[in-house]
Amino acid sequence: MRNTFFLFLFFLLGSIYTSQAQQMKSHVSQSNKSIDIIKVYEMVVADGYESSQIYETLATENFFISNFTDAKKWFEKLFALEPNPEPIAYFRYAKSLEALKDLDKANQYLALYHTKID
Repeated sequence: MRNTFFLFLFFLLGSIYTSQAQQMKSHVSQSNKSIDIIKVYEMVVADGYESSQIYETLATENFFISNFTDAKKWFEKLFALEPNPEPIAYFRYAKSLEALKDLDKANQYLALYHTKID
């Protein structure tokens, strides 16, 4: 009898915990709506603001969604503004160029990446 009581209590507490966790998860997901960072930053640039951080974010975000044409554009703006960007920027730019079939320039930036990380 005692074992049955503990088993019942265990299942009751487990179901309450699961119910609470599901309610908390749905509440959190509603408050964390995704923001299209590319659109926001493009509007900031259209308003006349420029910074290496903005260009790097735009380039990286476009790179990760495989929008290599725009990634190339933003990486070039980053390189024009920032003389010494993070080495990963050279790598991602090279991979964007590879995707766009500009292999000679891609190899140059890949070599530059390797010199920066050594």
